[in-house]
Amino acid sequence: MSDKLLEVGADNLAETVARIRQNDPTLTEFKYHPYQGPQTDWSNPDVQARHLAAIAEALAHNHTVRKFEVPNCDVKGATAGRIFQRLLAKNRGLDELNIICTDLGVEGMREVCKGLAANNTLGAIKFVFAKMGDEGMALLSKAVAESKSLRELRVENCEVGDEGAKHFAKALKVNKSLKAFYLPNNAIADEGIGSICDAMKANDTVETLGLGHCGMRVVGAKEGKEQVAYRKLCDLIRTTRSIVEVDLSFTPFSAQRNDISELGAAIAQNKSIADLRMECWALFPDAFKKFTAAMKGNKTLATHWGADLQHSFTNETAEMAVAAMAAALKDNPNFVRFYHGAGEDTEMKTLLTRNRQEIGRLIEKIENPKAKLTAEDARKIKACVSGIYYAAEIFETDRRDKASYYWQDNRVAAEAYAKDVLQKADKKCAAAGFGGLSIPALFRPAAAKAAEQKPFVPAKTKVDLNKLKPETMTAKFGKSAGSRLASVAYKAASAGQTDELMDYLAKNCLSLGAKECLYKPAENDPTLIEVIAAQGKLARVMTAENWKNDIGGIDDVAAVLAPNVLADQLKDSPSVEEVKWSIEASTIRKGRAPIRIGLRKG
Repeated sequence: MSDKLLEVGADNLAETVARIRQNDPTLTEFKYHPYQGPQTDWSNPDVQARHLAAIAEALAHNHTVRKFEVPNCDVKGATAGRIFQRLLAKNRGLDELNIICTDLGVEGMREVCKGLAANNTLGAIKFVFAKMGDEGMALLSKAVAESKSLRELRVENCEVGDEGAKHFAKALKVNKSLKAFYLPNNAIADEGIGSICDAMKANDTVETLGLGHCGMRVVGAKEGKEQVAYRKLCDLIRTTRSIVEVDLSFTPFSAQRNDISELGAAIAQNKSIADLRMECWALFPDAFKKFTAAMKGNKTLATHWGADLQHSFTNETAEMAVAAMAAALKDNPNFVRFYHGAGEDTEMKTLLTRNRQEIGRLIEKIENPKAKLTAEDARKIKACVSGIYYAAEIFETDRRDKASYYWQDNRVAAEAYAKDVLQKADKKCAAAGFGGLSIPALFRPAAAKAAEQKPFVPAKTKVDLNKLKPETMTAKFGKSAGSRLASVAYKAASAGQTDELMDYLAKNCLSLGAKECLYKPAENDPTLIEVIAAQGKLARVMTAENWKNDIGGIDDVAAVLAPNVLADQLKDSPSVEEVKWSIEASTIRKGRAPIRIGLRKG
């Protein structure tokens, strides 16, 4: 994401809200900055609450904004939580939500989690200084456990302890969508981390393990025995085949003279980890050398953000420690980056240069459409998937940094380039008859929502609409919140009877509202409106006559449809906005108070 996020405050709120409501395709990410605008508004929570509510209301039916960030907001607790709850429950376009320095507390988290439970499209969410504690983390963990879309979670400086970590561990055992989690600067220690490591053995989808800034130790303060959590971590790293990135920065188990060679041995045996972050480890030279010596034999590690050797060692001992790591990884063809904060080391520089040059030659062949791959090329590419990804990222970042100041934009572009290189390598190897690559999800482009509708195949069983009694259509059925009409309409539409269904409804003064259109018999089934869209029949449903009794629901229904599908099927009919205004105009002509659709003042 860009580091040039549009900042929205009192001075440009109305303009931005209008752009959100209009689904402006040029507005894809922004942040609400409460301290931008007239100084009188800066610290007034009521004013900020109105601003946030206006943004959330506009975002509820928006499908173009992908990232929304709220830093330093003075709206607190349940008030803030309810605003985010409404946003999450309605919006189906947002991919990333960052709530930073907003004191949600337990009650605020309760509301946010209600929104998460109703949302099936959000991909990433971040909480920083949310003051959720263990109780709030328990609520969040339940929402994570049930989520089918969330791929990244960050809970930072939120006062979460071991009990909260245990609740999160339970979520890890059942969630199948999460790819990355980060829990830095909380009060999670050995017991909580041990629970997470146990849970990760039952999880084969998480690829980024973010346990930096936590309180795990190697040696107990009293008993002098190695801690169980450390052993569990080593066992997890030794056996995992899904984890690709590990962050263990600022962990106290790395302090000074601790012997962490068991961790090094686990890394040596690991076959999946490509990026290891161990920043600001204060290991003494002898302990660091033991650790790196134990890593000998590792073939997959591509980058290592190492100990802060600059502040821990003299230049001479730092170089010795780095040389020890270079010697341990000398047979690793993937290793292309090592940061340690100290001076250059000849052995490490030689290793990195050799690997980057060799991978650079492979990337040139991958990028050149005329170059043919040999069996040896394919073998090297398959052995260097992680190295190719990070080397391509390094090359592209260096190239862009020379031309542009915006380093974060450059990093995002470099990541996209690296993923593209691997996609090309995969296709090229397969086309040459050598088989495709095994690429972790972390190194693949995010899957886009399919814009094309699958061919519609009508069900064989037809519904005899003539035998239905209109007065029974609004009766409740079973435990569902919908009416019998929803069930009948779904069966009729599934049988390809959408035209007959809409004629029957018009004849009997019935209509399909949001509850009916969003009905689906089972969790994995498409909604009724999606079944109708698959037949190209949206124009029959998205009319003023059908929605005159549920004008607020038409946006909810439109939000589940791909924008291009909606636009294509309504190109010769009134748009959703035109339908709403038609109903509004009709209401005014009949002398009734108009239904307010726009942004409310205050």
